[in-house]
Amino acid sequence: MTPVLLATTQASGIASLGINLKSLIFQIIAFGIVLWLLNKFAIRNILTNLDKRKDEMDKGLDDAHKASQALEDSTAKANETIRTAQTEAEKILQTATQQASKVQKDIEAKAKQQAARITEDAKQQLVRDVEVARRELVQETARLVAEVSGAVISEKLDNVKDMKLIESKLKAPKK
Repeated sequence: MTPVLLATTQASGIASLGINLKSLIFQIIAFGIVLWLLNKFAIRNILTNLDKRKDEMDKGLDDAHKASQALEDSTAKANETIRTAQTEAEKILQTATQQASKVQKDIEAKAKQQAARITEDAKQQLVRDVEVARRELVQETARLVAEVSGAVISEKLDNVKDMKLIESKLKAPKK
């Protein structure tokens, strides 16, 4: 037998499977380099961007929760103000009634009219103040919701479109 024929007939181990050991080692090293480059330049950046996006979304949800809590707090404060004003109005009315009973009938009639007018003015002023506070709260909530929504969907409408959209949603019948 010739040496070449003898070498090919006696191949054993990895060579018997048709695998070139030098080529296999080179491919493993090349794969390792590609894997390292992908990890260094692509995968880490992608994971960092995903983490940033998650943090932005969490912040948006926290801001929305804070706005909701602020709305609840403002509503409770407005209700407390109404109760306080009603209590004060009742006290004023009682005082006016007690003073009016000590004065002549003409002065008594004028005092009752004045107490009623003051009470009504206080109620109307309170209603106006509560309405203004509610409108400001709705506007602030709408602004915060628009900002959060804009951040989440990465698209921001201008303020005029925001307010038109918000007003149309507020005027729509509630389900």
